[in-house]
Amino acid sequence: MNPILQNLRQTLWFAGAALVLALAGCIALSPETAKQLSSASSAADRDAEISRIMALRAQGKLTDEQALQIIGALASAPAKTTGQSSAAPEAAPIAASLPPASAAHPAAAQQPGTAPVASPAVAAPSARFAAILATLPAYSPKQVVEGRLRSIGSDTMDRVMASAETGFQRFHPKLQIHHEGKGSSTAIPGLVEGMCDIGPMSRPTKAAENTRFAERYGHPPVQLRVALDTLAIYVHPDNPIAHQGLTMAQLDAVFSSTRKSGYSSDLLTWGQLGLGGDWASSPIDVHIRNQASGTHAFFREHVLGNGDYRKTDIEESGSEMLVDAVAHDRYAIGFSGIGYKTAGVATVPVAAQDGAPFLDASADNAYAGTYPITRGLFLTINIEPGSAPAPLLDEFLRFMFSREGQQIVADEGYYPVNGSLAAVELAKLLPAPSPTPAPAAPSQPAASPASTAGK
Repeated sequence: MNPILQNLRQTLWFAGAALVLALAGCIALSPETAKQLSSASSAADRDAEISRIMALRAQGKLTDEQALQIIGALASAPAKTTGQSSAAPEAAPIAASLPPASAAHPAAAQQPGTAPVASPAVAAPSARFAAILATLPAYSPKQVVEGRLRSIGSDTMDRVMASAETGFQRFHPKLQIHHEGKGSSTAIPGLVEGMCDIGPMSRPTKAAENTRFAERYGHPPVQLRVALDTLAIYVHPDNPIAHQGLTMAQLDAVFSSTRKSGYSSDLLTWGQLGLGGDWASSPIDVHIRNQASGTHAFFREHVLGNGDYRKTDIEESGSEMLVDAVAHDRYAIGFSGIGYKTAGVATVPVAAQDGAPFLDASADNAYAGTYPITRGLFLTINIEPGSAPAPLLDEFLRFMFSREGQQIVADEGYYPVNGSLAAVELAKLLPAPSPTPAPAAPSQPAASPASTAGK
């Protein structure tokens, strides 16, 4: 984007944020805090301000509508990034726990340096993942629950959660649902302030989030992987790069100003990526997720090597908005979860390094662990060690890891877990086994008088 237009965009956002704050009547926010809201210089600053807004909401100093307006503005604010990251290491590889998606859809073999092989026609999710869904139990309620089920967190998981909550409500018709999908950075503050029961997240929790959670509850949060996602690189369908592919180092040089993968300069035009004709001199219009997003943090850690995004990258406040922007710009590129793929965009095959095969963001490559930007999608919850989940939460978690729950995952475009991984995740809710007492040392027989005589 033209730097002048980018500056105008930032100025308009600051004015909008100030107006939202004024309309909300946030007398509890000092002028200094209001200034911080519009000039947060890092993801940590943004997370801290979101936490503060949620705390004010929990205290009754902000209404739900006011708080959500401000959080929405924060989520879309064009803030700077820093070279620091507190992200925890990514969860252990998932592929070992999962079978292939279908024997009829093996991952396409491809020689290094060759063009990607076209994927076979995609079957309906229920048919494509039938073998995986068959390893899961059908959902049968232990009891019918009432009350409120509240979730705050990931935009990537927004549609999965909305559909899952609706499906769960069919079994529990008196249940009330409260759902927000502003970004993964809102999940831990929501749990800490007691405003939600579940925090959907598209990344593992950060060290700072775990610390804050532990300060509040005395133990870390529990994360359960309920789905697999391939973070897709989206371009316009006319773009030849969709048939050529990009390496991880090229992606770093396209999206980042720090280029930690080794490129000496930014890749700014499609010609620098090998395209000819009118593409050669055309600029690459780069779209990224906003800083409240777990997708933003995950891409930054795993593709940019914790480097910085370029200041000219265009931040989008939601996955759907990003994909739509790419669909309407012939020269655009962006990234988001595979569940948001539409007919208006194409995905770009990705190679882990020069000379490695270019791989599609497909289920087969996700299950094999070969697609370089594969991740888990998590439900983050508050469970005290040694305690069982409350009945309502227990029922919902059982539903999510059931055949019905995982079919919803597949229907929303993500990749379901199988029975083995479901059992591994649910085992995190079991009380830790009591330590086995060490066997008592054999007692020494008392010395007889005869043996001690003369000593």
